[in-house]
Amino acid sequence: MDWLKFVNLVVTGLLACFEFGAFALSFPNLRRMPPLELVDATQGLVKASGGIVPILSSANLVLMGIYALRIKHAGLANASAWASVFCLSVALVVSVWLIIPAHRDIIAWDAQNPPTDWKSTWRQWEWAQGARGLFLLLGFILFCLSVSALRQ
Repeated sequence: MDWLKFVNLVVTGLLACFEFGAFALSFPNLRRMPPLELVDATQGLVKASGGIVPILSSANLVLMGIYALRIKHAGLANASAWASVFCLSVALVVSVWLIIPAHRDIIAWDAQNPPTDWKSTWRQWEWAQGARGLFLLLGFILFCLSVSALRQ
């Protein structure tokens, strides 16, 4: 059994499902909430997931890089592994440059009296969450393709 592949599939799959699922399923419901409830719910989401996702994303990228380096032959398995590394890298960059700064702002908001520009921060955060979720999902799909294309 290849434990690196197994752990990488689990971590990549969990991240992709969590992030893309949250964006596709939770965000439409969040958008319908009254403003003060939306601020409160957003702060709860950020506090619940804000610290663990960047750490898992970083570890996932390292694991994926190790996996890609282990593939010695050219072909679909190699190309899709490196494409997955690219997608996971973009997801991590989106986290560091867009999502983490937005998290700091969101946590600092007074839920009963949010700043006047809170909606623009929230929309940027929503867009960044969607982008990260999409790149994680693509990275997972490409990793699955690579695993499936490997010659035994």
